[in-house]
Amino acid sequence: MTGAVALKVKPVSRPAVDDVPTPEKATANGASALATRDLLRDRFEVFGVAAEPADLVAVRGYGASTANGRRGEADVDAEYVRASGMDVSLGRRLRASPRVFAVPGRGSVCLIYERGGGECAPAARADRNFQVQTCGFVGRGRFQVSGLVADSVSAVALRLRDGRLTPLRISRNFATVTRRALTTQQLPEAVELHEANADHTVEVPTVSLDTLDCDRSG
Repeated sequence: MTGAVALKVKPVSRPAVDDVPTPEKATANGASALATRDLLRDRFEVFGVAAEPADLVAVRGYGASTANGRRGEADVDAEYVRASGMDVSLGRRLRASPRVFAVPGRGSVCLIYERGGGECAPAARADRNFQVQTCGFVGRGRFQVSGLVADSVSAVALRLRDGRLTPLRISRNFATVTRRALTTQQLPEAVELHEANADHTVEVPTVSLDTLDCDRSG
């Protein structure tokens, strides 16, 4: 079973001033994002809990770019919000440092990574969409595999090319692990999800040692 996404999540570019969406446009986006949120919270507890100040996703281009008290630090550009139909008021923080948020969009859910850009996936496959972060996000020679996991999942493990399994830590419906790879056999191959009635395997994007050599991968 496959659920791979783009290999390397890059920060989105800053939009032109005239292209910045207004709060009215954000409200229009929110109509479908709200319906998506309602679907997601049936499977992901984090979307059913009350919002807290730490859940604020700072958007560059809106009136204020303040993230958790650090003025001027934006988690995502307004252009990306507009294109995906995200409603940032419905976002939930999955991890505190570095920050990771899950934000509903038009039939999709978007993961926003501090220093690592973002990636959206269909809401119906939100728990079959694991990303691989490299270079600027985790450092040279390392990779991180992460993604949303449904409430029904009790354990998640990363399978390397040599067959070894490494558990992923789960918190607030977010599973993640960071590893160093010195040989091709230490690179990621798939994520295995364990549920009460079934196990699932989700392939992850293919990476190479050159990808982890940030000077060469560009």
